Amino acid sequence: MPERSYVNSALVRILNPVLLILSFALIAAGALLIFQNASLYDEGISAVAAKRIAGGEMPYKDYWLIYTPLQFFLYSFFLKISDQLIMLRVVDFVIKLLTVYIAIKLIKQDRKRISLLEERMATVCLLLVIFSSGIAMYPIFLSVLLCLLAYVVFRRGRIIFGCALSVLAILSKFEVGLFFSVAFGVTLLQEAIMTKQFRTLIKYAVVILILLAAVILLMGTFMGFGQIYECLIYFPKNIYPATRKIPFPAFDKFSSYAYLVIVSAGMLILYWLYSFFKKKGPGSFFLTCFTLFYLGMAYKLFIRPSFANAVMIIFLLVIIGFCIIKDRKSLDAAFLMPILLLLLFSGYKLFFFLGHTVEKVKVYGFSEKCLNDPDENDIIDFIKAHQDSSFYFGVINHDRVAYNPVMFYFFEKKVPTYYQELHPGQVTTTSVQQHIVEELEKGKVQYVLLLNTEFNEPNKSSTDTHIEILDQYIRGHYTTVRQFGMNYTLMQLK
Repeated sequence: MPERSYVNSALVRILNPVLLILSFALIAAGALLIFQNASLYDEGISAVAAKRIAGGEMPYKDYWLIYTPLQFFLYSFFLKISDQLIMLRVVDFVIKLLTVYIAIKLIKQDRKRISLLEERMATVCLLLVIFSSGIAMYPIFLSVLLCLLAYVVFRRGRIIFGCALSVLAILSKFEVGLFFSVAFGVTLLQEAIMTKQFRTLIKYAVVILILLAAVILLMGTFMGFGQIYECLIYFPKNIYPATRKIPFPAFDKFSSYAYLVIVSAGMLILYWLYSFFKKKGPGSFFLTCFTLFYLGMAYKLFIRPSFANAVMIIFLLVIIGFCIIKDRKSLDAAFLMPILLLLLFSGYKLFFFLGHTVEKVKVYGFSEKCLNDPDENDIIDFIKAHQDSSFYFGVINHDRVAYNPVMFYFFEKKVPTYYQELHPGQVTTTSVQQHIVEELEKGKVQYVLLLNTEFNEPNKSSTDTHIEILDQYIRGHYTTVRQFGMNYTLMQLK
């Protein structure tokens, strides 16, 4: 027995510095991804919106519950320091580091006796997962950061501060903040009922209701109260189809690992029930809250399969795993298996991004240019050389706003078309296409830049809906003058 203890001690002494070095290596990898290729939709939306806010505009007001007003304003503040796109990528990198830092704080708060080895293992796993997303300025990271921070603050008894952070999470990404607030509220209700602390429950409920009312008033004032209904009920119902097929596994897509999400959700529910009945009481406050939060996020992944949603699913699973795996029993080990598989995939995605980024850096060096494909660099140069001309950025068979919005970032003047204010899927409607045609006619827009590639969005294209007003107008009034690689077609007014 002493011999085994000695071996374990020696192994710990070896693993501790190895994990520390690996943590710094992952941070360095995340920093290198600041120079990643900039062909990501969410990044373009965030960057352009921040730039427009810095210029005194209020973009996407009709869709602030779908987009990310808090992130827009945060980025616009940093653009006052530097208007380089790379500045926003540095902010995104810092947000990811802070998210991991707060997650570790949360784990240590829930597990008082966590060892240094386990803490460093958790750090490595969380860094691996969060940087496997690349640098994309996904708003969900900021919202999850605020949710984790709200939980840490709540558990330390700072109720009002925690509520305020929950509200900020809602303003950053509505569904994420809402799922967390509901999860925390249900957990408080369960604890109050089991411990009969009804006065505490009423106090918490009043504070949360006041803050939520303030958020609704703020949103309604800026957006119009009718838009709250549009964004919460009408928009998801009509833009995102209610029925979805679970995607079959494909090694290059996060959303295709839906089966592992289902398995993990089932294991988590079983673990929570086991904890509940074993203790004949509410069980772990953390376990109840984060089981509900995870189930909400899993639902979000299934109604809107996306890269960022899947990354956050794995991130939450890692946090939950390190918080509940204490006794190392068979049930704990079974719960770990899908998490380990998802971690392997995260590692694959991280090295995939790193490989492509290193290739780009070798070609372009450490400059703003390295953030784009060669064809997109040529487009940006063309735009800068024709700043006095008017441009329309669209897609073949206008099924969504699928152009690279980062190109807008390099356009010094405001793009004069309504298309920039739309959310994916809306261009398939007759009224929107007619609106854009009227703008093209009125403004005599000289250039139309179309993206030719196909996307995996669930929205139907104009070919499917047979609403081709915009496509027919462009074909009849514009002629092709240049191709930028295989993906982009430039057309000029006849």
